[in-house]
Order: sequence, then structure tokens, then C-alpha cells
Amino acid sequence: MRDEQFRARSRIALSCEPVALFVNYMSLITFLILSWFAQQTPVGAIEGTVVQIGTAQPIAKAIVELSGGGRSPLVLETNVDGKFAFQSLIPGRYNLKVSRGGYLENPRGRSISMNAGQAMKDVRIAMIPLGTVSGRVFDSTGEPLVNVSVRALKYSYEDGRRLLKIITTDTTDDRGEFRLFWLPPG
Repeated sequence: MRDEQFRARSRIALSCEPVALFVNYMSLITFLILSWFAQQTPVGAIEGTVVQIGTAQPIAKAIVELSGGGRSPLVLETNVDGKFAFQSLIPGRYNLKVSRGGYLENPRGRSISMNAGQAMKDVRIAMIPLGTVSGRVFDSTGEPLVNVSVRALKYSYEDGRRLLKIITTDTTDDRGEFRLFWLPPG
């Protein structure tokens, strides 16, 4: 009786051994195939600095967005040195956009094509600071004028005619002071 139980258990153990062996081999083969594919597609990187145009002054806390390459957009913030880095990029076409309050935004961004394993370093993006105009409005006796509308205007063309377009408006305070900010160049 004991001998029959031992043989039955041995048959079960022997029949399970090939299944376990097969699972182990399949796991190993899957791992090797995935490793091979990972080695076949070298990834790239884009690294750079955001600076103020005409200077080497870095712009901290600028929002850098990288879209394209068949993936959802990647967004990060520049560090105190204005630096950014996107890693593990697959080959493809990308669009790089940068924005920061107080600077002119380029809505189209910058187009970049990446090859397999390419590392683009020292990408420099220059941003144009927006302007500010402030002052006081007073009458001929030197008294401040309160609640006076002050406008910033810019020439534009419509149907071949030169027109003045209102960029922004402010109203003087109780001291006759105004401040027009984030004005585009021109």
C-alpha cells in the first residue's frame, strides 16, 4: 500500500517537473527577447538652456514642453540655471515649446528630428522679455489726475491700411500712477 502511494506521488512529481521546466525556459526566452529588443532601439536625449535673448542670463522656472515622437507631451520646469533635459527619447520628430510669464511665447515652438541614439546637448532657446511702461499723469499745476485711462498702442496693418491697435489699458490710481506690463516688442 505504501509502495503504491509512493509511486503515485512520484508520477505526479515527475509529471509536474516538465511543466515547471517549460515555464522556466519560456521566462528565460521572453527575458532574452525583450533584452535584445531594448538593445536594438537606442534612445536619445535633448538637453539645453533657456536664456534671455541677447544675454547669457538663464531663465529659471520656464515651462518646457516636448511633444511628438508618438508619445504624450513631456513637460518640465527649468532649474535655477535655466537648464532642462529630456531623456529616453525614441527616434522621431519632436516640437519643443517654452513659456514663462513676462516673456514672449513662440506658439509654433522649435521642430527637432531625433535619430536613434542621438543626444542633442547645448540646445539654446532664447526668450524675448516683455516690456513695462509706468508713469504718472498730472495736470498743468502738477496735481495727479485720478481715474484716467492710459493705453499702449501698436501699429498694425489691415487690408493694406496702417491702423493703431490697443495692446493694453490701465487706469491711473489716486496718485495719478499707472503701469502697463507684459508689452510685446514694437
